[in-house]
Amino acid sequence: MTSTELEIDKTARDAVVNELERTLFLEAGAGSGKTSCLVGRFVALVESGIPADHIAAITFTEKAAAELVDRIRTELRRRAPDNEACRDALLVLDSAAIGTLHAFAQRILTEHAIEAGLPPRFAVHDEIASQVAFETRWELFADGLLDDESLEMPLRLLFASGGKPKHLRDVAVAFNANWDLVVDRIDLAPPPVPSVDVRDILTDLKAVIDLAQRCTDEDDLLFRHLTDMVTDFEARLRAAVDDDSRVKLLDAPKLKSKRGQTKNWTSIGVGVVRDRLSDLQDACAALRSAVLESVLQRLATSLAQFTAESATARREAGELEFHDLLVLARNMLRSDVAGPDVRRALAQRYDRLLLDEFQDTDPIQIEIAVLIASDDQEAGQKHWSAIRTEPGRIFFVGDPKQSIYRFRRADIGMFMTARDELVGASLQLSRNFRTGEPIIAWVNATFAKLIVGEGTSQPEYQALLAERGRPEIGPPVAFIGREHDRRLPADELRSQEAADVSASIQRAIREAWSVADRTPSHVESWRPARWSDIAVLLPARTSLPFLERALDEANIPFRAETSSLVYGSREVRELMLVVRAVDDPTDSLAAVSALRTTAFGCGDDDLFVWKKRYRGGWDHQAAVPEDAPVDHPVAQGIAWLAAIHLERQWLSPSQVLDRILRERRFYELAAADRRPRDLWRRLRFVVDQCRAWEEAGGSTLREYLQWVEGQSGEGTRVVETVLPETDDDAVRILTIHGVKGLEFPIVILSGLTTQMNPQPRGVEVRFLESAGWAIKLSKRLSTTDFEDTQPVEEQMGHHERLRLLYVASTRARDHLVISAHRKERGTRTTLTSAEVLYDAGWNLALADELDLADQPLRPQREFQVVSDPPDLPTLEEWQAAHDAALKDASRPLTTSAIGLARARAAEKELDPALSRAAAADPGLTKGARDIDLPPWQKGRYGSAIGRAVHGALQTVDLATANGLTAVCAAQAAAEGVLGKQDVIRALAQAALDSEVLKLAAAQRHWREVYVGVPWENGILEGYIDLLYESDEGLVIVDYKTDAWRTETELDAKVSLYSVQLQAYADAVRTAVDREVVGALLLFLRPEGAVARPVSIAASLS
Repeated sequence: MTSTELEIDKTARDAVVNELERTLFLEAGAGSGKTSCLVGRFVALVESGIPADHIAAITFTEKAAAELVDRIRTELRRRAPDNEACRDALLVLDSAAIGTLHAFAQRILTEHAIEAGLPPRFAVHDEIASQVAFETRWELFADGLLDDESLEMPLRLLFASGGKPKHLRDVAVAFNANWDLVVDRIDLAPPPVPSVDVRDILTDLKAVIDLAQRCTDEDDLLFRHLTDMVTDFEARLRAAVDDDSRVKLLDAPKLKSKRGQTKNWTSIGVGVVRDRLSDLQDACAALRSAVLESVLQRLATSLAQFTAESATARREAGELEFHDLLVLARNMLRSDVAGPDVRRALAQRYDRLLLDEFQDTDPIQIEIAVLIASDDQEAGQKHWSAIRTEPGRIFFVGDPKQSIYRFRRADIGMFMTARDELVGASLQLSRNFRTGEPIIAWVNATFAKLIVGEGTSQPEYQALLAERGRPEIGPPVAFIGREHDRRLPADELRSQEAADVSASIQRAIREAWSVADRTPSHVESWRPARWSDIAVLLPARTSLPFLERALDEANIPFRAETSSLVYGSREVRELMLVVRAVDDPTDSLAAVSALRTTAFGCGDDDLFVWKKRYRGGWDHQAAVPEDAPVDHPVAQGIAWLAAIHLERQWLSPSQVLDRILRERRFYELAAADRRPRDLWRRLRFVVDQCRAWEEAGGSTLREYLQWVEGQSGEGTRVVETVLPETDDDAVRILTIHGVKGLEFPIVILSGLTTQMNPQPRGVEVRFLESAGWAIKLSKRLSTTDFEDTQPVEEQMGHHERLRLLYVASTRARDHLVISAHRKERGTRTTLTSAEVLYDAGWNLALADELDLADQPLRPQREFQVVSDPPDLPTLEEWQAAHDAALKDASRPLTTSAIGLARARAAEKELDPALSRAAAADPGLTKGARDIDLPPWQKGRYGSAIGRAVHGALQTVDLATANGLTAVCAAQAAAEGVLGKQDVIRALAQAALDSEVLKLAAAQRHWREVYVGVPWENGILEGYIDLLYESDEGLVIVDYKTDAWRTETELDAKVSLYSVQLQAYADAVRTAVDREVVGALLLFLRPEGAVARPVSIAASLS
């Protein structure tokens, strides 16, 4: 590391916090501390006088946003004692616009919904709700598509050429995800669909077939080709009665031939015949291509109209998808009508925009940013690169070498254009605080060869500067694997790679490779590696099954994380087989497959006996053979399926799943697996997704199975959130796309045996820069310009794959292990990832080669000697402890004073008669007022009259009693006891005439006082009717409207209510730290009130 390189890095870091009035473009290399720079810029802006809620920081993920907020808050708190601006910023930080691009767009639309053409209140659907809504729209559209007479011929030609309805749906999905690009191209009129005119081809075919007469030898192979295959093709093409049949026949007929001997064609020349056949085949292909081009463009236009109409309908209904947020926010800012005013308002609202991970965000982000940051009134009509922004308004942070999300519309060309057009130059952060110096040296030497600047598809490589040293034990960089015979099957190659990965993990643990924990002071503290320090990174999931098998065989604990193909896992597949069997009794294949799963455990022998011996069927709604034993495994399984099938009508799909998981013991069966946690998590995840699907509008079990089929489709990735489990010491397996922003002490790069540029499968849609779209439905079904885009697409894909390897390599902190398993290259020109890294990075001066030949396949386990286990409790003891634990766990979190009094009254030391009286006593059924009741229903009591009296005493003035009659009438009406207002007034007047209330009215007093304090393992709470302050301290008064006949009955009631007042006294003492000197029960009767004191000297507890 030279002084010049350090100076460049330091200059960039200083500019971030000092040059606040300058638009900066910061290229932050891997591990260079870009988040610290963002925090520093944010805090510096706050200290310069810009309020924190006037700064928008846009991050790539919600996790990154949460981390950024946390670090900003920490720094503001550190500076707050000496800086008023930081103190003010802490108060508004939670309302600051720090979040993802979609969250920022939603905030903008919420603030300006009318200008965006949205209802004032709109909803944003999550991914599942969006999928359900799309399927609903698609089903309606597909029905109309088949009924549209103008599309009859295009559809017939498409299906005759190998197209399927699913292909059209997949195009619609791609259009929906990019509907802004579709709308821009929708005005292009599709060409008319021509007829499949084969007359010229038939004429030429007849002429070529006639050339067979010029052959001198009927055994000549070209002669036979003409008289057999070509003649048959001509006959079938001539007999075709419609365009469907003709276009199907035109699909790659084998007319070309290199057969034939020159001596047998002397009169015309064998080359002439071959050329004529080749021309005919080309003519067939050209006609088919022309017809299918118009067919695809016509259908694509119909799908585009469907896409545009759907987007408009979502906007008008206020039910948006994530991508709608970006497009509608951008469109609003570009609007000729509302745009200028909205841009002006947002410019005042957000003084500064900080854009993180700029290389991987949607290009719409830059449009939104420059439109807000510009004072140009004509900005809405200009391309974003031509809009001038005010200096300092935008701060860009990113690293073009880590741009790996093209499939999410990230455009590295946009990154470079923004840097060059908006800023002119970038600042470079090169000091890497994450990775050890030996790894940095290898990364620089390797990727300086691989990442070479090329136009707008690849940036120049910028070397990293290491800050950390090398580990004490273990190789910092190492290669594993070797070159194999080119004939070795791909599965065997992956198996050998997985075995070496397993062996290298064992070696790292056995040799105690040194790893360092990250500390705020960056002081190295080395310790031996654990399983959880190791991460295996895969570019794709192709090799995952082989890796899992190898780790299982070696007894290595592991867990697969990020973008799991959840619905492809064994346990989830078995669950769906059972669901399918439950839903459809006529699906014999599903029934047999379900019975063979671990959920039922029926072996092939059981199924054979059931079918052959007992002549049993697979329809669980049909009668079971009479001679079949009821305890036969198949009979039991079919009986269970039949029962759940009948009950499913009253169960939601998620309830069906839950029943299957519980009753078929899926959770218990998972305990037999080496990683039951992962299986439990995955099954819970599927049930949670099913519930989300139901909340989004899904209803029937069959619809759910169709939705799951879509989730299981080729190329579909379901992101499974994996929460960190700090007590789970296991190797982590992740895809490279899933580790962006993460780091690990030991990284092993595996799964590198695949080609650098694998051909995508399935439907592809590419939007052309000029106009229109290029579409591929299958290998034999695409628009003519799709192949024209292939070279550029392959180049972009290759460059991104190199950047993906760079991202993976820079995740390592202390050790990096690279798999170099590869086949002999021979004449092959396409390279695998392993070959690319080996060719560029194999250097014994920078990397070691791990010799794993003597590595044991299975590590030796050390068994710990433990003492004899303690004696187990008896069943009675266990049951007693179990019941006590359940009782304790069932106790409510909150306990009211009334409830406590009721509980004490029911205890056995009280007289049974009093306990029965307590259960029915209205004074012990008084609780907190229901907040959902209207405000005029104020009272709390077990009887309507009691509630009305309490309500009146809460309202009327205690000293003057003004308006008592009207208040009592209102309370009588509120409680539904019309005609009883005189009784209510008499009881309330008795209270007001008492010496207790006269004394309270002359002192400071509070009515309907809420108290709540910690009590045992919960909260004790209640409402005190009247609390007043005497010269000696606080006095509690509680009104009672109970009837009694004798003094004995009155004493019993005082005994019942004493617990309630003791609880109030304890709560008041705890809550306000004041002495409570008295507590009175005020029993109300029309002829007068009777006050009875309650002893509160002792604490209730």
